[in-house]
Amino acid sequence: MRRESAKSFQDLIVWQKAHQLVLEVYRCLQQFSQNRNLRINFSIETSVCISASKYSRRLSEKGL
Repeated sequence: MRRESAKSFQDLIVWQKAHQLVLEVYRCLQQFSQNRNLRINFSIETSVCISASKYSRRLSEKGL
């Protein structure tokens, strides 16, 4: 079974999974920010978002 070559970084399974993780992190943070008792410090929230998106962004910047 032969696989087709990826035409863009979005075709890479590793990028797709990293992107799904980023979206899930953002969803979780949004839920926390809506609940006053679970509100996260803004700087921590920003750090989490940056860290979560770092890997998928790096994959897209490297090129194929």
